[in-house]
Amino acid sequence: DSTHGPGNEPGLRTLLGIPANDIVLVSPCGISAETGAVLAARALRLLPPDHVLVFIGRFANGKAKTAIRAMLRRDRTAHRCFFAGEAEPAQYRRWLAEGDLGLVLFDPAIANMRLAAPNRFFDLLAARVPIIATEIADVAAILRRTGIGAVLRDRRPIALARTVTAAR
Repeated sequence: DSTHGPGNEPGLRTLLGIPANDIVLVSPCGISAETGAVLAARALRLLPPDHVLVFIGRFANGKAKTAIRAMLRRDRTAHRCFFAGEAEPAQYRRWLAEGDLGLVLFDPAIANMRLAAPNRFFDLLAARVPIIATEIADVAAILRRTGIGAVLRDRRPIALARTVTAAR
């Protein structure tokens, strides 16, 4: 039951008011927008209206979050994107587990992102959530070997939307 956690705290869908039938894309935030936040938010406008995006964690500064919120308003998808904020490790894992599809969309051209991506990937893997991830060596190899998700080779919103649709 995803409406309440073990301590009877509200589940992610209840907390954010997400209907039970909606498809929840979860993106574990890093400290910057290079984690793929902009890509995920831009793809939302290309997905059916029953798809919502939830960022779990925080951004290092308010500028990235503010820019993403402005973009969501322009795209008229702000009502389908949620910022859950930070959570204690157990709560974080429970929230990830409530997602229907996890996103690890780090830019592989940024060396630090290649190091951070596996951490987010393993968080989603432990939560048993199918994953879409960018072409980062270790992550992509595991996805290809296990079939637990898809590798996104093209970091454009249309490519992500197509991959999400196919992965559902």
